[in-house]
Amino acid sequence: MVKIRKILNNNAIIVAEESGVDCIWIGSGIGFKKRIGDYPEEKKIERRFILDKSQQSEEINHLLGSISMDYLKITIDIVDYAKENLTEELSNSLYISLADHIANAIDLNKKGLATGTELSWEVKKLYPRESKIAKRAIEMIEEQTSVTFNEFEVGNIALHLINAQMKNASSKDDTSQKIKDILTIVRIHNKIDLDSESLAYDRFVTHLRFFFKRMDSRKFSNRENPLTQEVKGRYPNSFATMKLIEDYLEVELDQDEQLYLCLHIQKLIEKS
Repeated sequence: MVKIRKILNNNAIIVAEESGVDCIWIGSGIGFKKRIGDYPEEKKIERRFILDKSQQSEEINHLLGSISMDYLKITIDIVDYAKENLTEELSNSLYISLADHIANAIDLNKKGLATGTELSWEVKKLYPRESKIAKRAIEMIEEQTSVTFNEFEVGNIALHLINAQMKNASSKDDTSQKIKDILTIVRIHNKIDLDSESLAYDRFVTHLRFFFKRMDSRKFSNRENPLTQEVKGRYPNSFATMKLIEDYLEVELDQDEQLYLCLHIQKLIEKS
């Protein structure tokens, strides 16, 4: 018989199925008044998926436990729509990472703070299918929450879709080798062990893959970004690591690229 292993909140639980596989079950009230070891009500299941290895950490469990059922339902609708319109398999981690992003984006929007990436136009150019799906996702969020996002938010959601595909992609390519080398530079220079299951690690790898994807078409900008100098002073180790990566790649990054890379490296250091 299936038993509850962990209760994330009233609407999400982790169960040990008869096959021995740990799964997340999501459904309204599925965890309400339940205890570890109880038998869950299968009739309440709205979505079931097997945990990826990257979802075994307490960080992921905490995220899912703090996300409301409304946002989980929106995410399920978006992921279902994405699966219908993409040929590549999507990682189950998308349910959690996207739901967490939607919850944070809506919270910031309600506070009057803009969200989205200024690289949105590049995402649209390089990943038109994912961007089209992301645009529909924005419409679905608006329909169900009455929250309106700007066009830049399309880029954020598209990047989540891209990342979910990359987790299932083959690692036997030149880009993957470069990413491994860069991760080694980060690890050795900062004398840290990297947690490959953390969200910071996932986001860093996604950023690098996106960077390599647009490398050939990128145009160097001489525009100064005052935040880059601020980050250099605040996070000297991250900045020095970024310069080592520049040397390894034999490229000169503009200040916007330096800034984004530094911030991702700093997150890796903090999560190590």
